[in-house]
Amino acid sequence: MKRFNHLQQCLVLFGLCLLGAIIGEISPVSVPGSVVGMMLLFVCLMTGIVKVEQVEDVADFLQKNMAFFFVPMCANILEELEILKSTGLLLLGVCVFCTVITFAITGFTVTLLQKLMNGKEKKR
Repeated sequence: MKRFNHLQQCLVLFGLCLLGAIIGEISPVSVPGSVVGMMLLFVCLMTGIVKVEQVEDVADFLQKNMAFFFVPMCANILEELEILKSTGLLLLGVCVFCTVITFAITGFTVTLLQKLMNGKEKKR
């Protein structure tokens, strides 16, 4: 298995991201290009078109430095501070509500899967 150098790894990852953005733009369904790019990467990894070793180094680097990619978004939020001041409490309430719902659904799903897995083990 030939390992790609860092430039080749970047080209694979960013090429799939660009392809996803193009597909997202021309698609009749409203799906963000970044999501399409991630699905393309997933399909390529699952089918063996791209091996994990071929993108591992750059993917690890990007994951370890992910906080850097949030800087532009945070700067943009600061520009919209007036809107946040007027709707901040409502936004906080929505975030808390959604977090509680997410925790509840996750807990329910885990419990259900544990019961299903235990039921299958007893049948064996």
